[in-house]
Amino acid sequence: SRPGLRACCSGPTMPTPTINPDFAPDIAGKGIANPVAQIMSAAMMLKYSFGMEDAYRDICLAVESVLEEGFRTKDIYRPGTVLLGTEAMGERVRAKFLSIDDR
Repeated sequence: SRPGLRACCSGPTMPTPTINPDFAPDIAGKGIANPVAQIMSAAMMLKYSFGMEDAYRDICLAVESVLEEGFRTKDIYRPGTVLLGTEAMGERVRAKFLSIDDR
């Protein structure tokens, strides 16, 4: 069951994936960071710290689906895929997550 998690991902105050400017100042604020690692870190926190296996599985499925559909950020882009910025990639994953039906 995911009602609380679903609500936090669909509200008007949905956080935008960002990068810590102290970690990679050369790309900070340019919208080219890949948010997938941060998304997956959050998924692992849900699984291992909070026992939220279903949420973990659905986030993994959302990320995998977005990548299989050919969406990429600049760091993993290759010809034949669709280049997205940080916010657009995060939004794609969020939308895919919200579209997954509860089992």
